Amino acid sequence: MAPTRGGETMSPPPDHPPPQRRTVGAIVLISVGLLLLVPSGLCTGVMGLFDLFGRGGGLLILALVYGGLPLTVGLALLVLGLNLPRRQETGVDSRTSDKS
Repeated sequence: MAPTRGGETMSPPPDHPPPQRRTVGAIVLISVGLLLLVPSGLCTGVMGLFDLFGRGGGLLILALVYGGLPLTVGLALLVLGLNLPRRQETGVDSRTSDKS
């Protein structure tokens, strides 16, 4: 007999693939990439806006020279971390299974 819930027959659970989780290495790459990308991008952007509105006196070139390398490295680490393959999560959690 099929299991029921409130008098109605329950449908079998859907066959979804197990969820995927990022590896520790991917999380580290994403974190370091964001830590480099966000401040250097904000600084370069603010200097570019100052230069665009005439108050910078050539600050955009200076910001691109000094901020371009950390910006590029941060972006590369972020993209690399996001594109690393994910690992499949198994249905059994080794931390909660009883070891008898």
